[in-house]
Amino acid sequence: WWTANNKIKHERATEFSRANLKHALNAIAALYIALLHLHRDKAEHAELIPNPIMLRPDSGYFRGVSHGAYEPGFGYDLS
Repeated sequence: WWTANNKIKHERATEFSRANLKHALNAIAALYIALLHLHRDKAEHAELIPNPIMLRPDSGYFRGVSHGAYEPGFGYDLS
């Protein structure tokens, strides 16, 4: 997705066909993973609020739910 993104930015006239939903979702997922690692302590203790709706963890990375001050939070296993 990164290569496609750069091609679209710098060579839009010839590479616009690379702009598709798959690359957009991969870019969003990469940003989400980066944010989880940036806020690792909160992610592991189910303190990330608001809860993500688009990208939910599967059972291998799910540590349960906690009830914070505003809404339930998901716990992530980032190890």
